[in-house]
Amino acid sequence: MLRAALVAVVSLAALQDAPGNPCRAARAPLPASASLSAADRAPVEAYRAAWRRACDPGAGVADLGSLFGDAEALAEDVTTSPALEAIASALPPGAEWPLPALRREGGGPLRVDWASFGSASGRGTAEDGRFWRGAAVAAGPFGEPSWWGEALSRGPGRCLRLAETRWRDVADALDAMERGGSATYSRHVKALRARLLETLSSLARDREVCSCLPGDAAAALEPLA
Repeated sequence: MLRAALVAVVSLAALQDAPGNPCRAARAPLPASASLSAADRAPVEAYRAAWRRACDPGAGVADLGSLFGDAEALAEDVTTSPALEAIASALPPGAEWPLPALRREGGGPLRVDWASFGSASGRGTAEDGRFWRGAAVAAGPFGEPSWWGEALSRGPGRCLRLAETRWRDVADALDAMERGGSATYSRHVKALRARLLETLSSLARDREVCSCLPGDAAAALEPLA
């Protein structure tokens, strides 16, 4: 019991120190200047309250799978995403970010921040831990395939991290993520696995591939075979 309590306290302390951590965001005040109706504010506050419970070591094990689904629903639903945008737009300079595990890249829309969920994985179940440890290998900051690099400066598409990707590790990570249990987790694993098979099929079919960095592609892919 004592060991379990110490692990919970240590994992929470590490989470509090993480950059952009969801626990701090869940406690930050919403900007008073955000013009939101009670109906618009309710789902956002319910989500923030769920994160505060997840970050409380006295509340038991957190259900990160459900929180992940809630975050996606908030960010992607046309009835709730405008409220998030209104909150983000109303934040004064230097204000603490109040939307846990949600952020934007550049001027794009708010999206689910997978890194925030990964930093909180110690508060979740064993299944949560397996999924997010695997996600750190197989997925990027917003859940995109980790084997794709930056967008190309000329033309559509992205460069492929062909030589620097540990393909066997990616495949093993997807297997681990598949044991996450949550329906939301399962949906993302299927999508990432499909993208991996699509990438490998393209490599087998195409003569030319835009690689992010030069290197020995055959040596990188051989362990996967």
